[in-house]
Amino acid sequence: MYKIIGEISSGKFNCINNSCFGVCRFNFDFTRLSGCFDSFFSNRQRQYISALTDPSVYCATVSVYVLNAAEMKKAFGKTSNAKTILKKMKDLLERNHAVDTSLYKALKENSEDSYNCIREILDEAKNELEDELYHDVIGLFSTIFFDTILFGVYLHNGSKYYPDGIYLCPENILDECRRCEGRISIDDLMVSVLVHEYTHFLHINSIGSYKRLIGNNKICRSAVLETVAESIEALFIRDKLSYSCFEWIQKHSEGNKKMFPGWGYKGWSIIEKYCSFNDFYEEELIAKIIALSLKDWKDAYVFINTIYELNLLHQQRTAGCP
Repeated sequence: MYKIIGEISSGKFNCINNSCFGVCRFNFDFTRLSGCFDSFFSNRQRQYISALTDPSVYCATVSVYVLNAAEMKKAFGKTSNAKTILKKMKDLLERNHAVDTSLYKALKENSEDSYNCIREILDEAKNELEDELYHDVIGLFSTIFFDTILFGVYLHNGSKYYPDGIYLCPENILDECRRCEGRISIDDLMVSVLVHEYTHFLHINSIGSYKRLIGNNKICRSAVLETVAESIEALFIRDKLSYSCFEWIQKHSEGNKKMFPGWGYKGWSIIEKYCSFNDFYEEELIAKIIALSLKDWKDAYVFINTIYELNLLHQQRTAGCP
């Protein structure tokens, strides 16, 4: 069961219950979540999210809870759509009489383990399929998402069992630090996750009416929200935390060759890559995405996806240079 450990209002984290006995399998001083978190949202770094800081939202209070790993998965875990999407790709190739292609042969496996194999074959498939069909195949493949280990969640429309608020999973955060073999401290990762989820709180509530986030394409909508939150988290880490932690967020955003929008966190990687060969600051593009999303998340998605396509075009051009 969840346990409340703090509240955030006006960018200030207030620890109101430092005990998480029975929820986590280790002791953590949650008062450590303040300090650099507070200064990021109250000083000059606030310019990064100026479009999000509607006074009524920024001054609102959001509760922060903790859950153990089992409860986190049960409450908020999502089942991967990989098998369903891979089958749709296979059916699409069959309808277009493209069953002699290497891509179709790989798709006959139809398992999540096929993802990396198919990801490698996609470039070859471009030479085997007509342009329109190839575009449709890529479009389907890019919407695949996987089960992920949840470090935190912001819940907007809660229930009597799980009220509105930010949910952190210290167990999963600790395990991730161990996987990094001590290069990242639990303090750093815990506060960066809190920044990510608090950004969701500001973003979603600044949109005004949650109904404006509703649409048929939940994957693309989620990609916009994750692009903003992952980007603000990355800026926070770059400004406040260790370089090892910044390397971690870059790797997490890249997603081991996972594709956007299925891997919505890739939005930060897309922004960072575009700025590396253009005269833009990441903050400028993030502010633009936020501004668009407050009016229509679909426009924000088109903007991110256009940057993504420009990155791919730049990659193709540079690959062809001697």
